Amino acid sequence: MILKMRLHSKNMIDKKVCIVSGGAGLLGSAFSKVCAQTGYTVIIADIDTKKGEALVKSIRKETSNDNVVFELCDISNEASVKNAVARVVKQYRA
Repeated sequence: MILKMRLHSKNMIDKKVCIVSGGAGLLGSAFSKVCAQTGYTVIIADIDTKKGEALVKSIRKETSNDNVVFELCDISNEASVKNAVARVVKQYRA
C-alpha cells in the first residue's frame, strides 16, 4: 500500500508526504528512494525496524533529503495501520 498525502499547513504551504508500507522491502525501498529524490517527506512503514532504520540512513545519505523517517507498522493489523497513519497526519499537519 502506498499512500500519498498533500497536507496544507496554516500558511498554506503544500507538503508532500508519502507513506510506503512494506517500505523496507525491495520494491518499497526503491519507491521510497524515488519519492525522497523528488522532494517528498517519506514515511517508511514496516514491521522490520532494523531494516527500516538502516534504509532511512541510506536514503538520507544518497538523496540529501533529511525528511525520511521510519514508522513501525504491521499492515496485517488494522489497528496498527490506523495508528501509524494517525501519527503521521498529526506529525505533518502543522
